[in-house]
Formats: sequence, C-alpha cells, structure tokens
Amino acid sequence: MSLPRTLTAAVTKSCRPLLFGLCASVSLAGAALAQQAPVPNPFEAELMQAAPELFGFLKTNFLSEFQDLVVNAQMTHASGGDLSGLVQGHLLQLRKSYAAKVAVASDATLAALGDATISLTNAVLEGEGELACANYSVNGPAVFDGTPAAAKYEDLLLAQIVHVLVAARDGITAPTARQDASDADWQTLIDHMIALGMSNEALAGLAQQDPTNPALCGTMISLFQAMASEPTGAGARVRAQFFSQVAAL
Repeated sequence: MSLPRTLTAAVTKSCRPLLFGLCASVSLAGAALAQQAPVPNPFEAELMQAAPELFGFLKTNFLSEFQDLVVNAQMTHASGGDLSGLVQGHLLQLRKSYAAKVAVASDATLAALGDATISLTNAVLEGEGELACANYSVNGPAVFDGTPAAAKYEDLLLAQIVHVLVAARDGITAPTARQDASDADWQTLIDHMIALGMSNEALAGLAQQDPTNPALCGTMISLFQAMASEPTGAGARVRAQFFSQVAAL
C-alpha cells in the first residue's frame, strides 16, 4: 500500500470567514525581509487595530503585497464591499504565490506549522465530532457556513494560515537545503505509522479522503504526528513536500 504523494485535505482549502478583531496567538519572531517602509496609508491603522499580529507580520515580511492590500481594503471599505472576503482572498493568493518557499523552510518552522494544523483539526474534532470533522477536513470550513460553528475556529484558522506564511518567509530568508521527498520516504513514513499502531484500514481511509469516514480526522492527526516523530529524516522531507503542495492549492 502507498499513500498518494499529496493529501490536500489536511490544511483548509479556504480560510473563510476571517473575522476582524480576533488575534491569533502565534509567534512571529524572526528575521524580516529588509525593506524600506513608505508613509503609511491612513487606512492602515484600521487594519492594524482589527488584527495587529496578522497585518503587522504582513507589513514586516511581505511589504509590497501588504501595500496592495491596504489600498484595495480602503476602496472595498469605502464602497461597502466584503472586507473579510478581500482579506481572505489576499491571504490565499499570497500563500499560493510563495508555496514553493514552504518546501525549504526549516524543520522547526515546519514542525510549528504541523502543530498548528494538529491544533485546528483537534479543535474541530472535539467540538463538532468525528463526522463533522471528516467533512471539514475534506471540504474546508465552508461546511460550517450558516451554522453556530462558523465562528468557533477562526482564531485557529488564522493561526494556521499565518504559520504557512511564516514558513514561506523562512524559506525566503534562510532556505534549508533538503532533498525532495521520494516514494521511499513515503514508504518509510508509512512503516513508521504502522509501527506506531496504525492499521492498514486506517491508511486506506487516509488515502481515500472520504468525508463520511469518522476516523479520518484522527488518522490525519496521526499522520502529522508521525511526520514529526519519524527518526530518519524521511518524515521531515515528506512534511516539507506535503505542506508546500497543500499551500499551492
């Protein structure tokens, strides 16, 4: 048995909705890209007040993209448009643009991204149950639109996508030399998961990505944990490939 080399449902396919005023508790420490900040747009203060960690990070590390966002957000706000939708689309496009850089982020940064993804998946699993979590994992947070669950996981969603961007920044400023994950690396990871107690049935469910499989979220969490604990380096190479490919979706 072999897993597909890309399992896209582990990370949310969209980061919606993004509420302003909620602050993700993630560490944004590290070297910033050397850029000269211009005179700020007056609307910048509105964004900083709404989500200071997110927009502060973007300004420090992705300045030109942040400037574009501020201008577009000001126009959207003035016209009564969907500001959250604008920010959501901007973040997703930014994630896609720099997805390749995630593959050369440090092991520590990718481990933090894995932890953030585990935290998000665990929260949905505990809060909504196995079937809802499986549906969420495969189809993204849009499955909760119009329900009380829609606002419950926004902090964790925001933290997770910021961790992706932190990994991209890490890959830009201090790229890690790392071989691409091979089929042999995937097999090594599978063997490690089996040694940790995962069944062939669970592995099959992981590959199938069935949103009606109640065991899917637990198996996904086990996958991320196995990536972190695999001792030979194969798990780390798979993790780098996995998160880079998912970020590009």
